[in-house]
Amino acid sequence: METTEVTAQASSSTNPSRKQKEAPPPTKKQRVEAPSQNMSDYSDLQAAVAKLSKSLTDNANDVEKDIDRVYAIITDLKRDGSVIKYKDKQHKNVSLLRVPVTTTDKSYQLFNDWVLSALDINGKGATHVNTGKIEYTYEEEEDGVKETIEYYEKNIAFEIAKQLGYLLTKTKKNCVLIKRIVIVLGGDHGCGAFVVGAKVIVTFTDNKSECFDVSVAEVLCRKDNAEILEKTVLSELSKYLELVVENPIRIIERKTAPDGDSVGIECMFEPTVVEKCCTELKILKANVYVTGDLAFYAMVLGKEGMSGHWCHLCKLSRKEFADLAAEGEEWTSQAMIDAAKEVEDSGDKKPKLGVKSKLWWPFIKVENYVVPLLHTLIGIGNDILDNLKDIVNEKIV
Repeated sequence: METTEVTAQASSSTNPSRKQKEAPPPTKKQRVEAPSQNMSDYSDLQAAVAKLSKSLTDNANDVEKDIDRVYAIITDLKRDGSVIKYKDKQHKNVSLLRVPVTTTDKSYQLFNDWVLSALDINGKGATHVNTGKIEYTYEEEEDGVKETIEYYEKNIAFEIAKQLGYLLTKTKKNCVLIKRIVIVLGGDHGCGAFVVGAKVIVTFTDNKSECFDVSVAEVLCRKDNAEILEKTVLSELSKYLELVVENPIRIIERKTAPDGDSVGIECMFEPTVVEKCCTELKILKANVYVTGDLAFYAMVLGKEGMSGHWCHLCKLSRKEFADLAAEGEEWTSQAMIDAAKEVEDSGDKKPKLGVKSKLWWPFIKVENYVVPLLHTLIGIGNDILDNLKDIVNEKIV
């Protein structure tokens, strides 16, 4: 039986300051069609192996360097695009995948061949990945230079259902005893990309839990804003997220035959006819929550840029919620929709109670936007540090 192994190998560009567009590496077919170049490469390999042999015989200090040289030539000869394929000692197929470093390798921005190769190698049964790119100019940029923004996205409903099926099959838990399923969706920007993912927690009647994470969208951009996300991943993400929120999860056991052995657990959000060789074990709706920093909440709720001025859960302004005992009228999805419509119909487009545009996901209750504890604790810590500095400056220095 053949198995495939994937190893990520990081590399950096030898000349990162080069501005000309680099050509993609030649494929194996292209090298075969250019025998003179191939022979030259084999000559380089022969010379490198001879030098390594001499270094090993002489016990020289540069053995590691000579090994690297031989390895580099062999990998270049065996490389087909971003993939290096060979057979190991057990005659099993092995694939090495060259993954460029985002901050130093120009090929990361120029080619997504390595992403497609990874899916081709290890993507059997994987969720389909949609890719795309847009040209975008940030408003604050005075030179008006456009930036190419690439993005990747997956069907969140299919990905969660597939991974949930894998989890229940692997753990061999009794699916009938599932008490609840919680899905926590989040998004944040960092390291040159905005990433959307979710954590899924499955709790059983004995209060023991199993969990897993999924990544469903990535936008490669210097910084995020609502406009960029709306032009890239928002439409598909919203479409399938609504499917997750509005539909129950159907958990099915598939068998080789009606009375045969179990093949595994499958899950789905869409209604379907259960086949004869399948048994429906459980149907329940997942509880869906949203988490992230306040800037992310503001974008999702149509209040971009207002996170420091208005509460995302109620109608209190910054001045009003400075009084910690104050209680504001809680927002509802319908109230936010109505506020956004008033802003749209008005001539001056002036925000109403912080609302500037329609919220992205009206099918998720506003109270399901979890208060970001990490950022809250950071804020408390900053306040304590600032007060300590004031005391030091006033009474000690």
